Amino acid sequence: MKAKKIVAIITAATMVLGCGITALADASTTGQGTQTGHLEKKMTNVVLPTVNSSNNTYFNFVVDPERLITAANNKYKGGAVTLTTTGGVYFLQSAANTYDGTSQAYEVVNKSSHAVNISANATASVTPTTASMIKLVAKDDVDSDTSVPQLYLGIKVGSGSVTAITDSTNGVSASAEVAGAPDNFEIISNTDGSFSYQQKSTADASTWQKTTIQLEGLCNQVENAGSAVAPTIDVTWSYSDAGTLEAYCGNKKTEAAFWVAPTENTTFTAAPTSVKINGNDATYQYTKNWVKITNPKNASTYEIEIVSDGKTYKVTL
Repeated sequence: MKAKKIVAIITAATMVLGCGITALADASTTGQGTQTGHLEKKMTNVVLPTVNSSNNTYFNFVVDPERLITAANNKYKGGAVTLTTTGGVYFLQSAANTYDGTSQAYEVVNKSSHAVNISANATASVTPTTASMIKLVAKDDVDSDTSVPQLYLGIKVGSGSVTAITDSTNGVSASAEVAGAPDNFEIISNTDGSFSYQQKSTADASTWQKTTIQLEGLCNQVENAGSAVAPTIDVTWSYSDAGTLEAYCGNKKTEAAFWVAPTENTTFTAAPTSVKINGNDATYQYTKNWVKITNPKNASTYEIEIVSDGKTYKVTL
């Protein structure tokens, strides 16, 4: 009798549970992909010199073939002057009545994320055009003739080599590369899903790289300066991208990865901000100051482009 009651209870419980099971209908959904796109991680901002009333005489100079200033007990225009050179060409310095063989400097500041080339072009002319200009020569040729005045004027950008102004028709140029400051820039996510590359609000002004533009001069010493006149020097300046540097890769294009460095014996000084293969973003690692790039194995030729420390490097495999 007790056994029958137990069976009945179990059976009833099973029926209740069975009634609680509901069949589910089929369902589906979709996922929409969003591609963030390409962002050019490059910003150019070069501050070129502005000529104004306080600096428009930096490139004015005095040519003294007979060394008359020295013979007059270091006096010029009736007043005492200080000459820091005996070269016969004198540029006024910031210190009052002080002259030197190198001019004061116009300053260029590169506030870009990448390196730029700063170029300065100089031309020489005389007024009136019928006048005879002092002969322009290279620096090493200044003393090659002591019978007539010979003038060396050079233009230089930064601390690099100096270009002698010997072509009065087409002019000459000097240039220097100025590094960028990529650490002063960042990628910003915008509310519309786009991204921007811009200067940080906390950019360190002390890291902006600078260079200078100057003239320098020499003149031989002669007994008779004659009637030849000193030239007017017109200088213009400009900037351009520093261009592409050849990189080094010792791997074959069939290998699984490409190890890239600036040269065989040097490594990068900063992690890359962009690495591309054939124009597409590459998969890479920055290891021991080398860039290790995964071979996509999808082309017969690979053009690798790396931007590091504001400079662009390329190598083709």
